This record gives sequence, structure tokens and C-alpha cells, in this order.
Amino acid sequence: MTHIKISGITDPEDARLAARLGVDMVACVFYARSQRYVTQSAAWAIRRALPGHVALVGIFVDTPLPIVQQVTYHCRLDHVQLFGSETRADVEAIRPHAFKAVTVTQPELAERAVRAFLGTRGGRHDAPAMLVNLTREARERWSCLATAAGRHPLLLASPALSATTAGAAIRIAQPWGVDVWEAVEASPGRLDPERVAAFVDAVRAADTAAADDAAG
Repeated sequence: MTHIKISGITDPEDARLAARLGVDMVACVFYARSQRYVTQSAAWAIRRALPGHVALVGIFVDTPLPIVQQVTYHCRLDHVQLFGSETRADVEAIRPHAFKAVTVTQPELAERAVRAFLGTRGGRHDAPAMLVNLTREARERWSCLATAAGRHPLLLASPALSATTAGAAIRIAQPWGVDVWEAVEASPGRLDPERVAAFVDAVRAADTAAADDAAG
């Protein structure tokens, strides 16, 4: 089953909505320059709104690691997404909570980015190992992640992901999970229930199609 992550949650009611509609992870942004930025108190309210089976992810950009660890503890984050210039050593310093996120502008760079942080050997598949954000230009080749996704639990993110494109992305790249934000929002940081439902339905339809193909 493809895991579904929604990033940029700013409101407890939206967190409850996402959980109710079948989302597996929601993410809060702890980056003050983001229009989806939340404080620790807001993130704690979101944490309390989530049922136990939905993971809470904190997104950080070039934040000192002691602060990341402090926020992780106080907000009871399940995972930490490092989306700045952090090194592999920075990620390793706070594993198993942390995973690296990178933006890939050219498809041929996707495998290189994964190798830089994860190597060529496979790893555990019960938690995300890395997020790869494909730009709109790079997403024309979802297949650039297929090889790496066979080795590691990768989250596929892209501004091009939506209810319309999710099926093809999952079929071609076969990621561990998909990450979406703008495509399911009514405004930055606030969800549109119909868009969230449509996206979840599209992902689950892709999962069903993949299972049918495997069985047949």
C-alpha cells in the first residue's frame, strides 16, 4: 500500500480531516519563511488531534540539530524531514527519526541524490528513508525513481502530483509513499476536503490496480 503524506498542515481540524480520509502522515513546517509555518504550540495541538495510527512529521530547513531534537521531543514527532543543506552526517546524527529531502530538477540526478544519502544497499521499509521532490520539469520521467524505489522506502513529492497524476506516478515509480500539499489545499496551509478525498481515492485506485496486475 502506498503511504500518503500531506505537508503544510497548520490546523488541528485539518489534521483530523486528513486522518479521517485515510492519510498516513501529516507534516508541520518549522521554517519561518514558509507560508505554512507553525509554532511548536500549534504543532502540539495538531499532534493531539491525530489518532495514533497517523504519523506526525516535522519539516526543518537548515535548523541547528539541537533545536530539531528539542522540537522532536516536545511535539512528539514521529519523523523529521531535513529539507535544507544538511549533510548525510547530520541525518545520521538523529536517525531513526530523520530522513533527508532533496529537490531534483533533472531526472538523471535522482539516482545520484539517493546514492549520496543512502548508498546502493537497501534498507528497512517500515519508515521513509528519503524524500525526492521532482520539479515540474523532472516529473515527466517518474521512472527516474523506479530503480532507487526498489531498494529504499522513498517518498515521491512534486508540485505536479495531484489526483489526476498520482496513478501514473505510482504505477511508474512505485514509491513507498507520495507527498502532496498545494494540490489538496483551499489556500496555503488549509485543506480542501474534496481535493484530499480525490487524491486519496486516486492513490488507493492505483494500489488496487497494481494488486490486480500482480494477481493476474
